[in-house]
Amino acid sequence: MASQNAIIKLNVGGEVFKTTKSTLKKFDGFLKTLVETSIPVVRDADGCYIIQRNSKHFALILNYLRYGSIRLPGDYHTLKAISEEADYYLLFELRAMCDKKKHVVKKTLNIHKPKIRRSLPLFERQLRASIAALMRTCRMEMRRESERTRWEQSFVLRQAQHRVSN
Repeated sequence: MASQNAIIKLNVGGEVFKTTKSTLKKFDGFLKTLVETSIPVVRDADGCYIIQRNSKHFALILNYLRYGSIRLPGDYHTLKAISEEADYYLLFELRAMCDKKKHVVKKTLNIHKPKIRRSLPLFERQLRASIAALMRTCRMEMRRESERTRWEQSFVLRQAQHRVSN
């Protein structure tokens, strides 16, 4: 039993974590295989198992191993990162928990999208109506200008004809 409570040191991405051998053996996966088999492993000068991973979420991974469940964060990108770490350590139940929570978070984020989709067509219709009204105003101004120009040309032509006839 003493070997089950042996302290194991893991150097994950340069950060050292300490736990018991029994904690690492609770779930099938990479860490259980690491301590149960005689596969060749790299250790540092202090005897720590070296794991070339980012240590950012490893404390959470260890807590999952200790307690069998954890409170997952509500941020989609953090959940995705934890899911990837769970996948690396072959902790499929943790990955499934992360994926389920990611789905819930994503669904929650999508609640607001239909409102946006409904308001965009309304905004588009209002914008089109404003543009159409502006174009009608421009066309009316162009017609007035054209009529004024034709009237001026006609007036100048009549004056010229009147001078010629006198």
